[in-house]
Amino acid sequence: MPAPFEQCPRFFSCSVPLCPLDPDVGKRVKMQGEETCPLGKTRRMRIAAAYPKLLPNRGLFPRELSSLLAWEALPPAERARRVAAMPAIPTRERTEGRLLPAPEDDFEPEGSDSGSEASPPTPEATGETFDG
Repeated sequence: MPAPFEQCPRFFSCSVPLCPLDPDVGKRVKMQGEETCPLGKTRRMRIAAAYPKLLPNRGLFPRELSSLLAWEALPPAERARRVAAMPAIPTRERTEGRLLPAPEDDFEPEGSDSGSEASPPTPEATGETFDG
């Protein structure tokens, strides 16, 4: 079976010093200014799920893992309360195909007066000349 980090879709082009899919990540050191893993947390966790004994960190960085463990330690009722309190994420289904709210019919840009749009000044009006 290949190593967990070899399952990463960025394996052949990646050069980060701390790969969360590396079983020896605890032995590695990251210097200031070096890159961090660009692979998304969900994909790292999916790969790591196939290697539970090799990757006790579940493919997560220490901060991500501590947050996940704190979440898992909460009672189910508290988790449900927190999820219910989260704001709804805009989706196409909730916004009738639009990701943003519909524009207001009575919206007027700042500085406009009673809906009449002023046209930009012409070069003649500003004294500019075009030499070209």
